[in-house]
Amino acid sequence: MKLQAPTSVEARTIGIWGPHGSSGKSTIAINLAESLANSGLRVLLVDADLANPSLAIMLGRDGIAGRGVTLAGCPDQTAAPNLQLSSVTCGKKSFDLFAGWSPHTLNEALDATQMPVLLQQLKDYDHVVFDLSSPIEPRSAISATAGRTDLTRFLVGAVDQLIAVGRPDFLGVQRLASLLIDVKKLRKDKTTTVVFNQIAPLPSVNAALDAFELLARDRVSAAIARDDRTLSSALRHGQPARMSRRSARFVSDIDALARQLRTL
Repeated sequence: MKLQAPTSVEARTIGIWGPHGSSGKSTIAINLAESLANSGLRVLLVDADLANPSLAIMLGRDGIAGRGVTLAGCPDQTAAPNLQLSSVTCGKKSFDLFAGWSPHTLNEALDATQMPVLLQQLKDYDHVVFDLSSPIEPRSAISATAGRTDLTRFLVGAVDQLIAVGRPDFLGVQRLASLLIDVKKLRKDKTTTVVFNQIAPLPSVNAALDAFELLARDRVSAAIARDDRTLSSALRHGQPARMSRRSARFVSDIDALARQLRTL
């Protein structure tokens, strides 16, 4: 079955993807969703990482039930999961969260054949942010995780905006630069925003970013500051970074990225 991106979705879709190696894509996904919601937009954050779903744990929502959503029109209604959305309150604003699947129901997870149907039903939101798995190999390459890979490959190609997240070290640079070739093939004529996370004022970081632009022949669109203190506090309290330290450089960098995405 050849998957086609939906044509009548009103929500703007954003995918957060990065290669293996703790690039911090889930942290960026959470805080980008919060930043968009803080600007007054209706936002849904979806954990589409079938290999290592983590948003529920990071936001202190593990085991918390929300309101159910029925997927009308799924190709196989018997396999359609029971989607549970919960609201994440951030001061006076909030965004909705689809926290993914628990390990014992992972085999029944929403797959790439059902995702277009889900996208068609998200017209109540201005933005839908997907936290994606890392592997993007074709089905034949890793048959044991074909369903997970199919979903990631579909969303990498289908979302309106894709953020590719890398770590600012030479291993992270090499991983991202090599996989961007496959990502751009899936994206075709759509753009990809390259973001490097955990940026520190060190000569080695600047050298790594220069090396990336040379290897990938692409530019770095945004840099997110490293702020272990703020992010550790946010993770400990199960909340976005702004709730821990509103004036943090990390928060202002995420806000700048959100504004940049809204102008593309």
